[in-house]
Amino acid sequence: MKLDILPAPLAAECEGKHVKYEKLVNVCKQLKSDIMCNDMQGGSDISTHAKTILMAVQMIWNELEDVKAKLEEVYERT
Repeated sequence: MKLDILPAPLAAECEGKHVKYEKLVNVCKQLKSDIMCNDMQGGSDISTHAKTILMAVQMIWNELEDVKAKLEEVYERT
């Protein structure tokens, strides 16, 4: 099932686009740095939510990579 979270104008901006690995890594590293700075200043709910989002991004990306690897195995066998 696809997610439908973003407001329509923002959703329209990302329609049909693909996530580039390098850009995703850079954004996640910057967010991780921002979280660490925030935690050093006492932390906040935003920091906690951002950590959860980073974990979800990593889990989803790695799951996607596993699926792609399995598909490649299937195609190689046929």
